[in-house]
Amino acid sequence: MADLLERRWQLSIIYAALSGALRFSEFAEAVAHVERAIAINPENRALAKTDPDLDPVRDDEAFRAALEAPAILRPERRRPVRPRSAR
Repeated sequence: MADLLERRWQLSIIYAALSGALRFSEFAEAVAHVERAIAINPENRALAKTDPDLDPVRDDEAFRAALEAPAILRPERRRPVRPRSAR
């Protein structure tokens, strides 16, 4: 649960920074924020493809490349299952 809250907090900070970068037409910085958001949660790639707030950067070649890049697989962070006798 704490991990989920941490990721949500990180994503809200990244989104705020992304919005600020777009407001000042800092497209390279905006793309870096999109890439970071995708790295935290690959499902953000689909959101970035349709989010109207990202329209100003949509024609940028680096932005399109970030959306098409293969997902980086991270190791699962699940806890090992303990047998009932060990509980």
